[in-house]
Parts: sequence; structure tokens; C-alpha cells
Amino acid sequence: MAMELYTTQQVAEQTGVHYRTLMRWIEQGLIQAAVEGRRGQQTLLSKKGFREVAILAKLREFLSLQQLRQALDFLRCQGHNPLSSGDFVVVRDIRGDRSLLKICDQGEMIELLENHPGQLRLFPVFDIEERITGTVPAETLSE
Repeated sequence: MAMELYTTQQVAEQTGVHYRTLMRWIEQGLIQAAVEGRRGQQTLLSKKGFREVAILAKLREFLSLQQLRQALDFLRCQGHNPLSSGDFVVVRDIRGDRSLLKICDQGEMIELLENHPGQLRLFPVFDIEERITGTVPAETLSE
């Protein structure tokens, strides 16, 4: 079965991410292309790559790029493909500080932003700002 591939233009349009931003994320290694575009060729993303762009775009609404890099680097060091599975929760504590938690496949959560990411800690949550789940391409892309 052939892998579904999407052009960066299609992904940008469907996710609302500016094309140049998407290309920068690919160049910086935040997102991995399924097929790297060479002179005159399109850069293509898989369905998994599409999901990763959608999640990264949503997380970017709440967190700085530096915070996202820290979280992704931690997950990669733990052997995880950071955005390909699980959901994320952005929470705010009583002081107004934001934290990012990854909800893993078994329902456990990993803290991703503190000085000791991955360490189990309990903290009072003032507000759950957003639960961020994967998005799949619209049916129109597969036509």
C-alpha cells in the first residue's frame, strides 16, 4: 500500500501554518519530511508529518519556540517520536506559569518543561488551557 503524501503547500493551507514557517520547521528539524524537496521538486510530508505540523501549530499558540524545542528534545532523548503519538495538555498553575504535559498511550502524563522534565511532580492546576490532539488531513487532500 502506497504511503499518502502531502505537499507542504497542502499542509500549510489545511493547518493554517504559513508556508515559510512550515519550511523553517522542516529545515530546523522540528518536523521531518517524508521526501526532501531538491531543486525543482516538492517537499512532501506523510500523514504522520501532517499530524505533527497540526500539533506543533496548536502548541505554538501557548508556548514559545524555545519551550517547544526543550520539550521535543527531551522526548527524543527518551526515545519517543515527539509528536507522532499521544495528546498534549497545556496547563496553567496558580502563579500563571504554563506547563506542557504529554498524555501517553497508557494514559500516563509526562511533564515536559520544568528543570527536570519527565520527573513526577504534583502541582496545583489553576486552569487547563487546552488539550491538543492530532489532526488528520481533510478528505479533499486525498483526491
